[in-house]
Amino acid sequence: MNKGDAILRLLSEIKLELKDVKEQIEKMQTNLDTLEQQSFLTSN
Repeated sequence: MNKGDAILRLLSEIKLELKDVKEQIEKMQTNLDTLEQQSFLTSN
């Protein structure tokens, strides 16, 4: 494997990791939105 192939492989791995992180952040945002709605409903 030459350096170019190694770099492309690393970039692909990083891309997959970032995709996982993005999905986790989206789940956290959904949870925060739900909590915010519950808090709003209970405060009124």
